[in-house]
Amino acid sequence: LSNASCVSETPVNFDFAPVTISSSYVPALKELLAEGEAMKANGASSAEYDEVVAAINPDAIEGDGLTECQAVEAALVQLCKSQKADGSDFTRAIVNPFIDGADGWTTERPVGGNGPLLNGNSFEYWAGNASDRENASFDYWQEITGLPNGTYKLGADMLNDTDNESGASFAESCGLYATAGETTVSAYVTENGRSLKPYETSEIEVTDGTLRIGVKNLEDKMAARWVAADNFQLFAIGEVQTPATY
Repeated sequence: LSNASCVSETPVNFDFAPVTISSSYVPALKELLAEGEAMKANGASSAEYDEVVAAINPDAIEGDGLTECQAVEAALVQLCKSQKADGSDFTRAIVNPFIDGADGWTTERPVGGNGPLLNGNSFEYWAGNASDRENASFDYWQEITGLPNGTYKLGADMLNDTDNESGASFAESCGLYATAGETTVSAYVTENGRSLKPYETSEIEVTDGTLRIGVKNLEDKMAARWVAADNFQLFAIGEVQTPATY
């Protein structure tokens, strides 16, 4: 998967709502365990993950399996960050990549305009008038730490729309970005419209295990009225070097 695209099957992330049916989370648990095995095939190793998994037999779960799912999903984050193979999927290193609320993200926006969430499950910024667009310096971001040093691409689904507003014009002013040290790569939204479409940045090299990712207006102002983003993904391009802490 050299020069891998950020278009891929997404990790299994579950909304752990209360349940009444016995063993209802066992299929989800087995999917999570399979995801862990796939990470191991990419060179991943984690004592924390191994300890958690050693205590779980998915075919002999007492209760609904919710506790076991939560334990495995938490341990998968550390296992994810220890992958080494070209094209490895590091999406689990992102907190809340599929935007179920704003947990894990810092959402900075001006007083004018609406945001940061659209129906609770995607990011948005709505600049309803020209004044809001002139002052639309929004930035929804998070910093990922503990990544293996190497080269990555960031992807997400985005839109940018003028909403046929008089005086609004579509321009490549909003988009996806990733920052490592003094280097930033960006991917402008290039089409006007209300349908989310996949975008990805160019490659960026991480040298200290830290990567800031986000979506923001990439120019001084926002030309269109509405921007939205969802489904963030992170992939390694080429082999990566596992940090000494793992």
